[in-house]
Amino acid sequence: MIGIKEPEWAQKDDHLADYRLLSFDFETFHSREGLQVPQWVVVGFHEENGETSRSWVTRDPDEIEEVMLDALLDPECHIVNDNLVYDLMVLNEFWPVTSEPTFVALDEGRLHCTMLRQMLIYLAEGRYKYDYKYGNRRPTFGLAEPALEYLGLDLYDEKKNPDAWRSRYHFLVDVPLEEWPKDAIDYVAMD
Repeated sequence: MIGIKEPEWAQKDDHLADYRLLSFDFETFHSREGLQVPQWVVVGFHEENGETSRSWVTRDPDEIEEVMLDALLDPECHIVNDNLVYDLMVLNEFWPVTSEPTFVALDEGRLHCTMLRQMLIYLAEGRYKYDYKYGNRRPTFGLAEPALEYLGLDLYDEKKNPDAWRSRYHFLVDVPLEEWPKDAIDYVAMD
């Protein structure tokens, strides 16, 4: 950093290690004018609870409802997501029973958006509109920047590739998960 110290609130939340953590990410059809909440196709989950962690991909609507209700209603569970508003919008549209528990979890401070957090960090560092650290460009606030900065993973090629699965899940909506290409499942699990 150029003379800017990372603010204390931007440092890793070690206290969250004491809680159950769940992240989820819907892959959907593209949104377009007149369709603010696109059809979901698949969801990837990652859960950490103490010393154990697991990741999985599902298309089972009952499982999605059960996992999300359990997490939203568990006062010891914190939900961490990138672009949390989008995924909660999809969740609440297709599983309305999750709407009230979503706002309970929000009131209890158990919903955490990594995109918003990264925006606030960039704002504090003077990088919000112009990122001098990574290529002298305007930041996009997707997962690519924090993946590179904190994990050393370069996701830019995958995120910019027009043939990447991230923009083609609508082709798989009627295909059983067991028949999906490995790359399509790997992207959901990684994202």
